Amino acid sequence: MSANDTWEKALACSTACTRCGRDFGPKEERILSVFDDGVICTACKRQEEQRPDHAEASRQMVARCIGETGRPWGDPAGFCFHHFVPFRCR
Repeated sequence: MSANDTWEKALACSTACTRCGRDFGPKEERILSVFDDGVICTACKRQEEQRPDHAEASRQMVARCIGETGRPWGDPAGFCFHHFVPFRCR
């Protein structure tokens, strides 16, 4: 099963940030890391964006996602989109 097949379940079912370990509230936003596809909180995402290698990691992640899914990175139904746009549990 590819990451594209499981991203929504991982986001929806995640109960804690894979980076800092803080528990997510039921309606709290989560987002995917461009470095490891981990489900992280928005505070950790802001820290991630400050890394000097973030832009290059983002480019590599987009290329990988497009290659795996065949969808543009901005497609809300796709895995790539949620590396840049937060997601809430339903």
